[in-house]
Amino acid sequence: SLLRTVNVHGFAAAIGVHPRHVPGWSAEHKEAFKILTRSPNTKALGEIGLDLTARGVKKQEETLQYLLRGFAEPSKPVILHLRGRKGKEDEVYFRGPKLVGPCLAREQPIQLHCFSGSAVAFAKWQKRFPDVYASFSGLVSSFEEHQKQGLRAVPGDRLLLETDSPYLPTGGRGVGNTPHHVGDVAKLVPHKKK
Repeated sequence: SLLRTVNVHGFAAAIGVHPRHVPGWSAEHKEAFKILTRSPNTKALGEIGLDLTARGVKKQEETLQYLLRGFAEPSKPVILHLRGRKGKEDEVYFRGPKLVGPCLAREQPIQLHCFSGSAVAFAKWQKRFPDVYASFSGLVSSFEEHQKQGLRAVPGDRLLLETDSPYLPTGGRGVGNTPHHVGDVAKLVPHKKK
């Protein structure tokens, strides 16, 4: 049924395993993943990455490298979920290039999903991977100063907006979130870019 979902006409799919789900990722999941990545509608690898707030960080790193080495293609973007501990967000962004660098070509298009790092962190990624983009969600409303500087450091042609639906509603807790709320994110970003 997943293959049928991936092959819906008019839609493109990104295939990945979220770092929080890595501990439960079985051999059966890996086989299904291999099949899904061969679908012509699979246009990106992700959301994959490293979440330092979740258990099994070493297994997350191993799985990330396995996915990148086995399934990354220069013609398809890699969508990276990199989440650090509150107040130490840059730790994961500094660790990331060292982890993915040996697995990817310099020209690999990369999206740093829900970027919350500093200007220094973005510069580190941009130096290693010139085709890097940073996407921002409703989280920008709670950014600290170093994160606002990170947002300001992202060139306009490298900045993406996302809702991370159904998570991170822009209207606060208890408010639903869908992709059509991307306009709410767009209203938040210019205020932080100043």
